[in-house]
Amino acid sequence: MTAGGQTMVTQAGLEKLLDFLGASSGDSVTSYRRLRRRLVKVLEIRVLEYRLRVAPEDLADEAIYRVAGKLEHGLEIRAKDPFKYFYGVARRVLQEATRKEQKTGISLDESAREVPAPTPEPSDVRRFGCLDECLGRLSADDRELILQFYRADRGKSRILHRRELAARLGMTVNALRIRAHRLRQKRLGPCVLECLARAETDSPGRHEMDRRDRAL
Repeated sequence: MTAGGQTMVTQAGLEKLLDFLGASSGDSVTSYRRLRRRLVKVLEIRVLEYRLRVAPEDLADEAIYRVAGKLEHGLEIRAKDPFKYFYGVARRVLQEATRKEQKTGISLDESAREVPAPTPEPSDVRRFGCLDECLGRLSADDRELILQFYRADRGKSRILHRRELAARLGMTVNALRIRAHRLRQKRLGPCVLECLARAETDSPGRHEMDRRDRAL
């Protein structure tokens, strides 16, 4: 573990992970990126729902790193859909993050104490449509800040990018992080959830179900 509590992945663990992901597809890098995107999508909904301050990308990376460590020490994943195993680990990581924020006195929904099984994911078209709509409601400055803050991948490149962004805006990195998280949690996140709920209510399939319910 690092000083900040994040699992360290070794070169051997990373190689085992890539070997595992590439065994069926033949392209380990593409499989890794696809897996990470799927985890981030699911965790993003939970983070917004539970009003956590942690980034879903960090939770996804932690889950992946933990599995890499287990693979390094002989773990054999035999699930037909390996994503389910990774998601199970991600659920535990999410629970740990929830408990940690509860201990610091952050107000969370009671439902956050029990992490449910995955719910059907909104389509990418609907998700990105809602994100675009909600970004359009922000001021130009806030929209640019949020896009730039979450632009870079994790790791050293992201750290350097955020330092440069903070310097350009004349604030500390910590102040930048707080402002970005507040924008995400208080404005962008609720807006996206409302939009997704509205899209679900307005979907043709939902109207058909409503008509069937009324007929019964």
